[in-house]
Amino acid sequence: MKNKKLLVNIFAISLVFVPFLSHASSTWGDYTYTINSDGVSVTLDGYNGSGGDLVIPETIDISSVDYSVTIINGSMSPSNNVTSVVIPSSVESIGGGAFSGATNLTSVTLNEGLITITDAAFSSSSITSITIPDSVTTITNGAFSGTSSILLLI
Repeated sequence: MKNKKLLVNIFAISLVFVPFLSHASSTWGDYTYTINSDGVSVTLDGYNGSGGDLVIPETIDISSVDYSVTIINGSMSPSNNVTSVVIPSSVESIGGGAFSGATNLTSVTLNEGLITITDAAFSSSSITSITIPDSVTTITNGAFSGTSSILLLI
């Protein structure tokens, strides 16, 4: 009887702490990330690398578990040093000013799987052309605001 009570208490503790841990922002290589509430994917919150050609990873390995990168929010172009970016097919949403103000960013490759581009994702960047994949269903006002020389190919 004591063993059953112990199992119930351990289970109750794990339910309390797992959601808390899943919202902690952490670092993986040059990226900061947050584990999403689904427990199998992450949001990239920032990039601390040197810039240049940036290829967003499709997955990141955290404690020997691969988490799919599904959302990009936050600053992915510090000091405006990112010149090109490739977004993998695992990413479903780009927003939160992810590449806002990236004055050296001229080339963006978006892959099928992307659904939403929002919240000043590429505002005030120097993108000259971008091809929007068929999977994109939502582009909100302001996603490309202040980008004067862009040619959107849809």
